[in-house]
Amino acid sequence: MKGQIIMLIQFRFSNWKSFKNETVLDLRADNISEFPEHIIKVPYLKTLPLSIIYGANGSGKTNLISAFIYMSSYVLFSLNYDDEDEEKIENSKEDEFDPPSPFLFDERYSKKESSFEVFFKLPKDRSYKTYNYGFTIDSKGINREWLNIKPKSPDSKIIKVIERDKKGINFLSSNYIDEQLSNSIKRVIRNRTLFVTLGAKLNVPILKEVYNFFKQNEFDDFSSSLSSFFITSRLTKDFCNKASCRKEMVDFISTFDPSIKSFELEKTNDLDETGKKGKHYNLFSIHETKDGKSIRIPFSEESSGTRKMFSMYPDIKNVLNKGSVLLVDEFNSKLHPLLARAIILKFLDPNQNKNHAQLICTSHEPWLLGSKTLRRDEIWFTQKNIEEATSSLYSLSDFSDENGTKIRSDENFEKNYMLGKYDGVPVLNTFEIKE
Repeated sequence: MKGQIIMLIQFRFSNWKSFKNETVLDLRADNISEFPEHIIKVPYLKTLPLSIIYGANGSGKTNLISAFIYMSSYVLFSLNYDDEDEEKIENSKEDEFDPPSPFLFDERYSKKESSFEVFFKLPKDRSYKTYNYGFTIDSKGINREWLNIKPKSPDSKIIKVIERDKKGINFLSSNYIDEQLSNSIKRVIRNRTLFVTLGAKLNVPILKEVYNFFKQNEFDDFSSSLSSFFITSRLTKDFCNKASCRKEMVDFISTFDPSIKSFELEKTNDLDETGKKGKHYNLFSIHETKDGKSIRIPFSEESSGTRKMFSMYPDIKNVLNKGSVLLVDEFNSKLHPLLARAIILKFLDPNQNKNHAQLICTSHEPWLLGSKTLRRDEIWFTQKNIEEATSSLYSLSDFSDENGTKIRSDENFEKNYMLGKYDGVPVLNTFEIKE
């Protein structure tokens, strides 16, 4: 198998925002016939490079993405959450403890812990072991945390590496962490700090690998105007410092907006949010007229679609090169359907996605369902139970109609989805606009 294998196999979470019960996003391939070339194969496992999630407004799509973002952020930054220094936590924004957001429509769950768990494979591991890592957390800190390893053979037993609860941490396999490092972690761990974050800081190899799995994933949130503005306004360090990077961006942008010929950066001495002077840039796009003249336009005045593609390209490039995961909320927003389709096809094509990167995104656009591009197990839906205010998640390949019949691959997915056959669509009532 060419390319490095970094697979997200499964993500589980519970008691997070509108998801009260355990919810599973499973990227393993089902035993169905369509598009076998999409499947990423390793010994005893077949996974998929894409999961696209549909659902009505308020059904839980954004909450699902935010659950993975919360887990990843907590792994990366929990070392800052020193619960013995409450004054520091209260006064320092970047070190502030971020408690989970439990389901609030049931008093029992509003005070319960939230749970997050992933199953994945690591790069350069030719034994193809499956890693299982997770933790539970409430408003006070970590309640449980665990790391297990499953050898590639289905008959092999799960190896419990580390278990943690309120009583302490148990290191169960000296093959992965020696006694000296185990004692160091036990001695300095805090209630709000994950042992994975601390172990990575202490250069414990297996814990650093788990930490890096979360570190190399990318997230783009276009679900709100504020987050969208931030994402489309950012400039990468390479783009600012390397002319070759700017040329690469021009080549990419010109595939759908050939009038842009180059970019120019203008340094400013603007103050940052803390009032300190820093190195900031104004970005301009250079257009060429019919008579060969160059026109300099502030990039902020380019179309929202062009700015979105500009902001997404570095993340797409990074995950394709690393073989990691890109999560995008409101993927199709402000993008022409052909542009969105081109990005999706890049992840689905094994010749372009040689490192087996994965794309998880939400969308309202049904056109892709009718394009005969996706497998049934790559299509997911969120559904809101109005009476209980709870969200649920299911794939099209698992869905059965009212007669208990599974969905056929030759159905018109787009038409049936819009007709409400698969649920995941809004229930509309008539309304009046009063004078």
